[in-house]
Amino acid sequence: MRLIAHDVIVELGSTRILDGLSFTLKSGTITAVRGPSGSGKTTLLGAIAGSVPIESGTIDWCDGDQAIPVPAGAVAWVPQGGNALGARTTLDNVLVAALSTGISDTAALRRSIQCLQRVDIAPRKRNDADTLSGGEQQRLSFARALALDRPLVLADEPTAGLDRANAENVVALLRSLRSRSAIVVATHDQHLIAACDVVVDLARGA
Repeated sequence: MRLIAHDVIVELGSTRILDGLSFTLKSGTITAVRGPSGSGKTTLLGAIAGSVPIESGTIDWCDGDQAIPVPAGAVAWVPQGGNALGARTTLDNVLVAALSTGISDTAALRRSIQCLQRVDIAPRKRNDADTLSGGEQQRLSFARALALDRPLVLADEPTAGLDRANAENVVALLRSLRSRSAIVVATHDQHLIAACDVVVDLARGA
């Protein structure tokens, strides 16, 4: 699988956020989108996901020789700050995502537990999500994305607000997930950027 962006322009009102951006992403890689605040990092993730319209250019999903717009069902989103349902248990949070894929209740439960194990918070599965630490809540966001079982994971500032130990845990987690998906992270964290395979630098427009 490849994701190919060609000469992408995004405008919000009268402001041009992305101006002629081109890049190629591949399965099995982690791509960092870096740039100063306001450079369009989150906007680019939204454009890839299809939630932010592009003025011109193309973002194509290529499987073999076929190129199509990125299917909505191909994307798992990990938002900045997490997306937990605070009053529900950690396990329930992941079950919601797993069940949305249409698998059986039994298969969803099995997948959810496996995802929690993979991100190393399974011992907290009966705890309400709002009792988790910041690092654990970020891991829960990735468990929810894993439960969706999609080939493209978009993560917005996944280490923001975390201490260095938890940030390093997220980096290790991302490395472990790249065998399953193409991963794109919007970040200004230099440690995370150094761990990525590809860097898209919005400050330079390339």
